[in-house]
Amino acid sequence: MRTIILFLSACLLFSGTATAQQLTAAEYFVDTDPGTGNGTAVSVTSGNTASAQFAVDGTSIPEGFHTLSTRFKDSNGTWGLAVSRLFYVYGNSTGNSDPAPPIAAAEYFIDTDPGAGLATAFAVSQGDQVSATFSVDGSGLLEGFHTLSVRLKDTEGHWSLAVSRLFYVYGGGGGGTQPAPPIAAAEYFFDVDPGVGHGTALPTGAPQDVASVNTVIDASTLPIGTHVLNTRFKDTSGHWGIAEARPFVVLPPGALQNDECLGATVLPLQTYGACPGSGTPGSTEDATVSSASTCWGGEYADVWYQVNSGSSPQITIDVTEVSAQDVRVEVMDACDGNVLYCLSNFPQYWGATPNTTYWLRVFAATADGSFGICVSGAQADCLGELGGSATPGSACDDGDPLTINDQYQANCSCQGYDCYGVLGGPDVIGTPCLYSNALDGTPIYGVRDENCQCSWTDCEGLANGNDFPGQPCDDGIVGNNATYWSTACTCADYYDCNGVVNGPLVAGSPCLYSNALDGTPIYGVRDENCQCSWTDCEGLANGNDFPGQPCDDGIVGNNATYWSTACTCADYYDCNGVVNGPLVAGSPCLYSNALDGTPIYGVRDENCQCSWTDCEGLANGNDFPGQPCDDGIVGNNATY
Repeated sequence: MRTIILFLSACLLFSGTATAQQLTAAEYFVDTDPGTGNGTAVSVTSGNTASAQFAVDGTSIPEGFHTLSTRFKDSNGTWGLAVSRLFYVYGNSTGNSDPAPPIAAAEYFIDTDPGAGLATAFAVSQGDQVSATFSVDGSGLLEGFHTLSVRLKDTEGHWSLAVSRLFYVYGGGGGGTQPAPPIAAAEYFFDVDPGVGHGTALPTGAPQDVASVNTVIDASTLPIGTHVLNTRFKDTSGHWGIAEARPFVVLPPGALQNDECLGATVLPLQTYGACPGSGTPGSTEDATVSSASTCWGGEYADVWYQVNSGSSPQITIDVTEVSAQDVRVEVMDACDGNVLYCLSNFPQYWGATPNTTYWLRVFAATADGSFGICVSGAQADCLGELGGSATPGSACDDGDPLTINDQYQANCSCQGYDCYGVLGGPDVIGTPCLYSNALDGTPIYGVRDENCQCSWTDCEGLANGNDFPGQPCDDGIVGNNATYWSTACTCADYYDCNGVVNGPLVAGSPCLYSNALDGTPIYGVRDENCQCSWTDCEGLANGNDFPGQPCDDGIVGNNATYWSTACTCADYYDCNGVVNGPLVAGSPCLYSNALDGTPIYGVRDENCQCSWTDCEGLANGNDFPGQPCDDGIVGNNATY
């Protein structure tokens, strides 16, 4: 959305009688005045003065110069005159919508313009709106009045017009650096200057460098008509400043707001050919006479309008009479200024100076009444044709067959867009476009066709076919993993059983499914479902009798046996846990030593326990060699 942010302030308009009314409401309108009370309302806080910040939705406003007008209403229901400001909208909401480039740079100069880009730069943050605080070295300036000018540059390198402010230097140019004395007093007067110090005093408070006065000025004694309010300030050294003047109008109750030139209604400058359908309603009924007509003589009740020419070198005016008769227009260079043109037959046009405001004095020479008035510009188009159709946003041919939607830009250059709608972008017709990825992630590109669609020829030679790298295909080999088209357009890419592109773990590759008792790995083969399959030692598919599993060798008393790597039921753990070791059931086992050290052996039983028969014939008895015994001879030494 295009949005215009505004800060609005006002004080009470003067009327012919003194009342205690306050400002209670405000409204705005763009270009055409819908009549008092019919504009877009703006919220304000009631008071003698009022200020407001509000946003104007500009999305429906076409590109070009426009006028924003605001006015206030007091507690008596009386509306003030509309105050208007010219602004420019970038981008046409009905076609091209190029936004205004953001502001990127700023510079200032004093008195003499050195040329755009050659003044003193100061820092700003890039954006649609910028504000900055910067210091100006005034030590080399002579005492007296000077002009400080500031201008901004956008990201496309366009500089704005310079905005200038007058200032005064005290004690400059070698005359010392004496600061300006603070402000101590203020006064105002209407119309005629009574002399410094003889105006009506205004409250300024304690002396200060910057003074702001907020007060109500009594205008009840002023006659109806145009007046000038003048204000000036005095410093602590007794020096009075120059009076600043503001014209205003005191209107009788019920008077037309554009009865005087100071209250001139701002007319929007319509596009070429838009009149008279976009006319603004007007009327000379209840109007008063400003002065005798310069063009035709005589005095007529008149109403006032103003229009800014914007960038147009020509303005066309069209007046449609409703009840008014013989409507005539005097075109002036200022409010009550010099008459430039006398117009009585419509439509008529005059050569205009760009960005110039003209005042229109309108009256009906034969009979007062209502009418419609419309003004339009005749700006030269991008081909130099006055009122031509080759305007920014319209179609053109940039001479490049690879771009699309060529349009005239704001600077009247003809430029095309790429396939993504980027002005001057790289993705034009004929450039590569990604349309797939191979199984290994390799990007697969086609070419943008004349419609900016991505086109390609697939691996089977079909235009925009579906058999392209990364898509499934059939390699014709039964039992193979699912295959896909490769970057070389061969039906050879696949995911292995672990999801690795073109990895080794495919159907038919070895797979570990067990270990023999001695640790030897036992492998099967991956089937088409990536499951490990084998035939066990009994000949069963995926059976449980495979190396490392228990089996029965049929020999009573043997250690527990297991299937060997050769699929014989012969592997075992001996009594010390050694695979196929010597310490098995039936093997000798030392269970004692005779007195002379001779080892005495028994035999391991099926539980790997050492068993024997002792000297008394008892199984596992205690009377075995090396153990004490009684020889029956009294007095003999102990015997064994």
